[in-house]
Amino acid sequence: MKKSLAVLVTVGVAATALVLAMAVVPGFGPRTLLNPVIEAFGGVTCDDQRCPPDAPWVWPVDAPVTSEFRSESRPDHHGIDIAADPGTPIFAASAGVVSIADCQASLHGEPYSCDQDGSWEVRGCGWYVKVLHADRVATLYCHLLEQPEVEVGDAVETGDLLGYVGSSGNSSGPHLHFEVQQGRLFVPPVSANAVDPEPFLAERVDDAPAR
Repeated sequence: MKKSLAVLVTVGVAATALVLAMAVVPGFGPRTLLNPVIEAFGGVTCDDQRCPPDAPWVWPVDAPVTSEFRSESRPDHHGIDIAADPGTPIFAASAGVVSIADCQASLHGEPYSCDQDGSWEVRGCGWYVKVLHADRVATLYCHLLEQPEVEVGDAVETGDLLGYVGSSGNSSGPHLHFEVQQGRLFVPPVSANAVDPEPFLAERVDDAPAR
């Protein structure tokens, strides 16, 4: 009897420790277990109503691709660059929920305003937006001209306006840095698990921008 009680106590302590660990370890918790499609940054949830699996896809900007995905010269380039004039509209590639709409920029370790052009020395996406979609997919839009037209938690439809092409953050000229990130069960979509946007969109969009 005493041995059985000791086993039960041990199991109870272990279970409690696991629950506490899930509550404090970033990116792993009860909500993650219940809904694997939760963005690690801010806890925005993507459900079938706001992120319909059959939603159409479009190119975010109708302009040429000027820098490819993880090329030999830029193996850590986790997206594609689409060059366009400043102020060119940027559209949501598919329906989903905005999980990030923010400024990310620093120069020599100090904050750098996104309301001015960046450079190769500046680090970060500048003004940027991240949208969660169905099937644990997310799209990332970097270097916007100004504060995005959307806010965290907004539901967007395919082709909705997110912002305008600019050159904020780590950028030497006006363009959109565009990523398609593919998450997995319990693994949120991030740049490390990005896929090449060109073949991804080629399977879902009839017309691609001319090179």
